Amino acid sequence: MRVNMYADGLTIDRAEAVAAVRAELSEDPMIDTIVGMSAFQNRHYQSDTGVAAAEWLADRWGEIAMGRDDVTIELINHSFAQPSVAMTIRGATAPDEIVIIGGHLDSIAEGGTEAVRANPAVIEAYLGTSAEAAHA
Repeated sequence: MRVNMYADGLTIDRAEAVAAVRAELSEDPMIDTIVGMSAFQNRHYQSDTGVAAAEWLADRWGEIAMGRDDVTIELINHSFAQPSVAMTIRGATAPDEIVIIGGHLDSIAEGGTEAVRANPAVIEAYLGTSAEAAHA
């Protein structure tokens, strides 16, 4: 499986930093998350399985980020059943600056994967790298 991480028309202006991060990446954690999320019957925002999927994802990210003191993961409750999963990554050189990476978690398709293809690729790529490479 090959993941295309570049959008048409974009250029990389920090090639050394990108090369350092890419050298540490593996497809396996991303595939594991996609398979794990796809195992839920559905992830509808009002269903018990939607809640379980959010809790599972928060735990999964926690496992990947284990040992990193710059990462916190929390569930944010709403007026509906399924919480959002929020991850905060404190910057090394600018800890007050915020970068937001997001995607939707819910799905109504049985075993649906549409919501989980990009999220693991983006988030686990970041979490799966060393703190030094990620902040380069």
